[in-house]
Amino acid sequence: LSKQDAQQADKREAELFWTRIKQMTREKFWNGFTKRCGLTAEELALDANLRDFIPMQHLFQRLNSLLGVKITEQAMEQLIEDPGSFEFVAADVEEVYAMPRFMDIIDSSEALALEKMAHRKTGREKLRLLELAGKRFEAALRSTPGNFLTLYYWGKVLLLQAKANFIVADRIELLVQASEKLRDVMEINPRFLDSCIHAAEANLTIAMLHKAEQAERFFSNAAEMFAKVVELDRDYLPLVQRYAYVITQPPTRSRLRGSIELCKAIVEVAKCDGLALALWAWNVQRLVSGYDEFSTEKSLESELGAFSQAFGTAVVRDFGLIPLVTKIAHEMKQQAYSNKALFAFAGEIFKALVTIEGANELMLEWSYCLWEFALSHDDSAYRSTLASAAVKFDCVLMEEPTCMDDEVLASIAEQQRKLVNMVELAEFSIGIKEACDRHAATLLSLKLGWSNLSQSSAALLATLVPSLTAIDLSHHNNATELLEEFRRHCPAVRELTLAFCGRLTPADVKDCVTSWPRLERLDISDCRLITAVVLDSIAALPLLRSLNVKSSSWSSLHSYGSGLRAVVGSCTRLETLVLDSCKVTNDHLEILASCTSLTSLSLAYCTRAEQIVPWLEHLPGLRFLDASNAFRDTDAVIATAVKCNPLLEGLVVSSCKKLTDYGLQNAVILLSKGHLRRLEFDDCFRVSDEALAALAASPAVANLERLSLAHNVNLHEPAIRSLLSRLPRLQYLNVSKCNVTGDTLNALPSAEDSPDNSVALCELVAAQCAGVSTVEKLMARAVHLERVDIRKTNVTDATVKAMSDHCRALRDVNISECQYLSDDGAVTLATLPLSELNVAACPHITDELIQYLVQYCSSLRSLDVSQNVRVTDEVVGCLHHLPNLTSLSLAGCVRVKNGAVVRLAQHAPFLQHLDLGRTKLINDQAILFLARHCHSLQSLVLQECPRLKNLAAASYFDQHRPNVALVCDRNGDVLSEMRGHRQFLKGKPART
Repeated sequence: LSKQDAQQADKREAELFWTRIKQMTREKFWNGFTKRCGLTAEELALDANLRDFIPMQHLFQRLNSLLGVKITEQAMEQLIEDPGSFEFVAADVEEVYAMPRFMDIIDSSEALALEKMAHRKTGREKLRLLELAGKRFEAALRSTPGNFLTLYYWGKVLLLQAKANFIVADRIELLVQASEKLRDVMEINPRFLDSCIHAAEANLTIAMLHKAEQAERFFSNAAEMFAKVVELDRDYLPLVQRYAYVITQPPTRSRLRGSIELCKAIVEVAKCDGLALALWAWNVQRLVSGYDEFSTEKSLESELGAFSQAFGTAVVRDFGLIPLVTKIAHEMKQQAYSNKALFAFAGEIFKALVTIEGANELMLEWSYCLWEFALSHDDSAYRSTLASAAVKFDCVLMEEPTCMDDEVLASIAEQQRKLVNMVELAEFSIGIKEACDRHAATLLSLKLGWSNLSQSSAALLATLVPSLTAIDLSHHNNATELLEEFRRHCPAVRELTLAFCGRLTPADVKDCVTSWPRLERLDISDCRLITAVVLDSIAALPLLRSLNVKSSSWSSLHSYGSGLRAVVGSCTRLETLVLDSCKVTNDHLEILASCTSLTSLSLAYCTRAEQIVPWLEHLPGLRFLDASNAFRDTDAVIATAVKCNPLLEGLVVSSCKKLTDYGLQNAVILLSKGHLRRLEFDDCFRVSDEALAALAASPAVANLERLSLAHNVNLHEPAIRSLLSRLPRLQYLNVSKCNVTGDTLNALPSAEDSPDNSVALCELVAAQCAGVSTVEKLMARAVHLERVDIRKTNVTDATVKAMSDHCRALRDVNISECQYLSDDGAVTLATLPLSELNVAACPHITDELIQYLVQYCSSLRSLDVSQNVRVTDEVVGCLHHLPNLTSLSLAGCVRVKNGAVVRLAQHAPFLQHLDLGRTKLINDQAILFLARHCHSLQSLVLQECPRLKNLAAASYFDQHRPNVALVCDRNGDVLSEMRGHRQFLKGKPART
C-alpha cells in the first residue's frame, strides 16, 4: 500500500477502535459512579466521538503508569502543544520498566474472598476473617495509594467489623476508621454515591453511640454527607427522611438535635416543604417541651396542638405527601406500644388524614390509637377516653362488620392483658361486643392470673364464653367477685386454678363445687384463708382427677383427716394429689390405701408424717413421688418404691437428712427397671461419693433426664464428674453450691445421635459454685439451653459472650452477684430473645447494658438490676420502651430519682411488679403517679425508703387501688402514714 492508503487504513482502524470502546463501555463497564454505563449524556450522543473527550496527553500518562512505558519529554511537549499533528514513533519511547506494584489485584482479590467467607460465619470467626480482609486491603493500597475502589471496600469491611462487634469502645473506633476511609474516597471521587451513603451512616451510628456532648459533631458530619447524597440522587430522599425519624427513638436531646440537623439539610438541598418541615417542627417542639416529662394534661395538649398544626401544614402544602405521612403514622403507632404517649401523636396524624380522605382504614387506626392511649390515663379519664375510642370503632364497624375479627382472635389467643383490654372496650362498643360474640366459641381456656379484670368486665366476658372449660385466676385479688360471674354464665368448667388467691374463702370453693360438679382439676394452693372444711365440699366432685392444696393452713387436724378420707372415698378417679407443706400425719396417710388410681403424689415438707412405707404397696401405678423433708426413714421409702412402684418415673427426696448411700443404691435398682427419668436429692449431707459411683456404674443411668444434687457439699468433684460424664440425655442439671468447676461442666457428654457434638441440656443451675469460671466449651455445645442460673460464680465476660453466640434459645438468665462480669459481656445478651434477666449486685454493670436492652431486647418481661449503684436515673426512665416488661426490681439503685419512676408510671401501664426498696431519693410524688397510671400493678415494694412521709400516696392507694400488695417498713414514720391501708389493719404486711 502507498503511504496515503496506509494512513487512511490507520484512520479507519482508529475510528473503529473508538466506536467499539464506546459500545463496550455503554454495555458492560461500570466504574462505581452514579453513571450506570460509565458515560455522560454528552458522550452517549450518536455523533459523539470519545476521542474528542479524552486529552491524548492524559491517555499517554495513564499508559505510562499502567504499563511502565516512559515517553520522552520532547514527545510529551509536542503532544500537549499540537496533539492533532503528533505522530508516535519508536524513538519516542525513552524507557520500558516492570510494574510489580500493580500486583495489588492479588491482595484485593484475597480481601474480597475473605469478606464473602465472613458473611457465612458468626462470632469471633467472623471478626477474624474481616480483620484479615482489612489487612489485605491495606496491603493493596500500599501498591496503589490512589485506588478509590480499594479504599471503598476497606471502609465497607470496617463497617461490617463494627456491626459484628458488641464492645462499644471498639465499635466506635472501627466506625471512625471506616468514616475516614470513605471520606478519602469522596475526596478522590466526589460523585461516588455509595461511599457517601456509607460514610453518612457511619457518622450517624457513631453519634448515636456517643454521649450527648460528643455526638453533635458526628451528627453534623452525617447531615453534611446525607445532603451530598440527596444532591447526587434525589431518589434517596425518602431514605434520608426515614433516618431523620428513626434516630429519634428513643428521643434523647442529642438525638433530637441530630434529627433537626438532618431535616435542615433536606430542606436546604431538596427544597422539601412538606414532610421534612413537619418533622423538623415536631423535633424542635419535643426538644423544647421535654418529650418524656409531661407533668400535666395541659402541657400534653399544647404539645399535641403544635404537632398537629405542623403536620396539617405539611399535608396542605403537598397532598402527594399523604402516603408518606400515613406511613410515618403507622410506624409511630407501632413504636407507641413501648411508649404510650406516642399514641396521642399518631392519633392526631390519623385524625388529620381522616379529615382529608375519610377512609375507613384511617378511622380504624385513629380508633386504635385512642384505645391504646386510654391506658396511659389515670382512673378519672380512662373510661371517658375508652368510650370515645368505642364511638370511632362503631362508626367503622357499621360499614365493615368483620374488620376487627383478627384483633379479637389475637386477644383470645394472647389472653391476660390483651383480652382484658378488649373486654373493657366491648363494654362501650356494640360492634366489638358482637365481634367478640362471633368468635367466643374458640375460647375454651381462660388464663387471667395477675390481671386487673374488673367485675363488670368479667360479667361481660362470662356472657360471651358460656362454653368455657378451664379458668386460671392465680394471684388475682378479685377472684371472689370474678368467680361469681363465671359461675353464673359458664356451667361447663372442668379445670379451675385459684393458687395464691389471698381473699378466697371456703364458702367460695363450696359455691364453685356446687356450680361445677363435673370439675376434674382443682388447684387452691397457697390460699391462706382456706380451712379443712373445704375438703368436705371437694368430696362432692366424683370426676376429680387432680387436687392441689399445697401450703394450706388447716386449723383442725381432726376435720382435716376426715375431709381427706371423704375426698379419697368419693373421688375414685383421683390421679394427682399435692399436699406439700400441709399438716399431714401418719394417721392421715392411711387414705392412700384407697387411692389405687394415684399416679402422682407430693408430700414435700409434710414434717408431721413419718411413715409412708406401709401404704406405698397400695399404689402400684405411681409414677411420681415427692418426699422432700417429709419422712424420717427415707432409705426405707426408696427400698419400698423399688418393690412396689416399678413404674416410678420421678423421685424427689431433697432435704432428707436421713438419706444415706443405701437409699441411693436402691435408686440404682429403680433405675435398672428402665422407667426412672428424674432424680433429685438436694441437701442430703449423708450421701457420699460411693453412692455417686454406684449411680455412675449403672448402665441405666444414661436414661436420666433430670438430675439435682444441689447443696451436697460432701460430694467431691471427681465423683460428680464421673456421674455427669455418663448422662447423654440430661436436660436439667442443678449443682448449686457443689464442689464443681468449669472443667466438670465442660465434660458433659454429647447428646445421642448429635451431628454437631451438642449436649441435650435445656436448663442449667450452678449457683454459688466458686469453682465455676470458664464454661465456654459447654456453652458452645449447649445449643438447646433455655434457662441458666450461674449467680454468685466467677464467670467472666468470655463465658457470657459464648452464651450469646451459641445458646440462641435462651429465655431466662441469672448472672447476679458475678464480680468479674462487666458491660462488655453483659450487653451481648441483648441479642437473645430473653424473657427474664437478673443482673443484680454486679458491681461493674452500668447504664450501657440497659441502653442495649431497650434497643434490642423487646421480648424482655422481667428485669432485676437491684443493688447496682452505677445505674442512673436517666437510663431507668427509658425502660418503658420495653413493651412486654411486667416485673422490674430497682432495689438498692440509690441513684434512681423521682423522674424515672414518673416516666415508668406514665408510659408503662402494664407493669405488674415493682421493687423500689432501699432507693433513697424516691418520695410520695412518684408513688402517687404509680397509683394513678399503672393499672396492672399488683405488688409494690417500698422497704427502707426514708423519703416516703406524705399521707397522700398511701391514702390514694387505699381509696383507688386497694388490691395492690404493698410491702414496706413497720417503723413509726411509714406505718403512721400507711395506717389507712387494709393490709396494715391485719398485722404484718405481706403479699396478698
